[in-house]
Amino acid sequence: MGGRGVGAALALYSGLRVLAFVGSYGLLLLAGLRGLLAIATALLLSSLLSLLVLRRQRDAVAVALASRRGSRDAEQARLRGMLDER
Repeated sequence: MGGRGVGAALALYSGLRVLAFVGSYGLLLLAGLRGLLAIATALLLSSLLSLLVLRRQRDAVAVALASRRGSRDAEQARLRGMLDER
């Protein structure tokens, strides 16, 4: 994952999703769509866009979360082993 932690990967992915929404919403405003319909359409468009375009970032978040989970599981096993030695 290039040395980035979960926080950095999640921040990048979330920021790009927000950017996709803001961009979609802006384009819809320019096209003349207003109100709740513009917001709902922008949410739908940005979701589809992030699903198709942000796969690498989404995978990076998944890898970082799995790595953190593995580290926590290993630490938990180590601590349980220390308790069992008592």
